[in-house]
Amino acid sequence: MKIAIMLWMHLITWQALAQKPVFHALKDPKHHAGCYIEKGNNKTIANLSESDEEDNIALFNITGKDEAFKAIKGTKYYSEAFANERYKILIHQTFIKKVPDSCLEYYRFKIKVIYQGKNYFYQYKGFCGC
Repeated sequence: MKIAIMLWMHLITWQALAQKPVFHALKDPKHHAGCYIEKGNNKTIANLSESDEEDNIALFNITGKDEAFKAIKGTKYYSEAFANERYKILIHQTFIKKVPDSCLEYYRFKIKVIYQGKNYFYQYKGFCGC
């Protein structure tokens, strides 16, 4: 019984230390033509179409502040990928619908976040436009 209690406490401790990364709304999503991922109530959690002088970047807010992630080579399934010093974010997008008489298209985004050697999976909707 004592061993079972110790194992249970050990498991709870590891669960508490290994918190799943959370996407927060961007403070400044820099809306312009491009692709955006949204989380309920039209809160933009990712801008996939930003760029700086040298590279294509994406903006995410996982740590409580907007951070730029550089574009990296994706995989066959996750065609878009971004990374910074701590996180690697892989994205697969599936077309949902096009808005008639506009260039606005809605997508489902499947996201895989690699953080500290662990994989975390998310699914959100978003849009791309011109």
